[in-house]
Amino acid sequence: MKHYIFYILAIFAAVSCTQKVTDSEIFNGEIKIIDDTVKSIVEMQGKEIILDGITYGIPAVYDSLLFFHIDNLPDAFYIVFNLKTGKELGYFCPKGQGPGEVRYIFPINHLYRENGYLKAFLASPYNFIYVEWNISKSIETGKTVWDFIPYDWRKKHDSEFPYSHIMRLNDKKFVGRVQPLCLNPDEFCTLSTAPSFEKCDIYDDTLIKKYPIYKKTLKREDSNRLFSAFPCVSPDGNKIVQFMTYLWQINTINIETGEIVGYRKRNTPDYLYLNNFMESSQKRPLYFIGDAVSNDKYIFVTNMNGKTIEEYNDDYIVHVFDWKCNVVKKLKISKERKFGCIFLDKVNNLLYTFSWVTEKIFCYDLNSVGL
Repeated sequence: MKHYIFYILAIFAAVSCTQKVTDSEIFNGEIKIIDDTVKSIVEMQGKEIILDGITYGIPAVYDSLLFFHIDNLPDAFYIVFNLKTGKELGYFCPKGQGPGEVRYIFPINHLYRENGYLKAFLASPYNFIYVEWNISKSIETGKTVWDFIPYDWRKKHDSEFPYSHIMRLNDKKFVGRVQPLCLNPDEFCTLSTAPSFEKCDIYDDTLIKKYPIYKKTLKREDSNRLFSAFPCVSPDGNKIVQFMTYLWQINTINIETGEIVGYRKRNTPDYLYLNNFMESSQKRPLYFIGDAVSNDKYIFVTNMNGKTIEEYNDDYIVHVFDWKCNVVKKLKISKERKFGCIFLDKVNNLLYTFSWVTEKIFCYDLNSVGL
């Protein structure tokens, strides 16, 4: 009899601990169910890029310039290469605590041209500054040329950690992704703030608008990571598009109106599934991984199709979306399986892959597949 009572209590406890949540309780907008109508996959052949120097870190590319953001260099954060020659052009963004140096700087999210100069807008979290790096002048002179713009993040957020992604809208404004903050680190971060976006003035540090994507987080281990997603901004600067890692879901945010819409593939997991998934992160199905990269017409992002890290043995498939979040093509990157990340040269319409395992870089001509 005692065993029977214990069994009943155990079932009751298990049911009670399963938190029932709906999409509307979590997501701060409408979720639309969509179909993936693109069934065929185009296999691409890549060309390996050989560089004469250190090839690891987080890459970015613009025309003939390739950048590697590297944390553990002794005196700098970036190495720049000439893709035409394969030669190093120099080490930039000096590391340190002296004049003109930074203790840390985030990787490049996007590159832009202004008054004929190639530039990047970055954040240095421990120096409490934004940085506008004039890349053209830096390469021309062989020394880092950048402007420091102070901010007072701690007054607004009670934190020393600024935006994890910064996307410059124009010479006065940018959109930043607010990094989720763990509220109970001693309990494996079962509680955290929800990730969101903010539009700010670059020079006077004014918060212009907040974009709260979520109403609350999920009360689970590592809950902040369950909301992880990779953003990009539309060419007209009016929309943020965000691809989720643990759901086949694309979130869009209208920068002017603040309207939020989610697009989820039919018959794929929802927030209730995420909330009740009790396996380790290694066994959690993955969807969109790595940073999304974009040009004026398309967005490129890798999709693992709901497989786990342990079971994934296929070539990665790059999904190509238009800016209305429709899948228009799927690309099989045949040359380098598990390549780690993709990056895009908008000038020459070339897609690059980089593997942190093999440290190999491959280049794919998007014109060859009608993109």
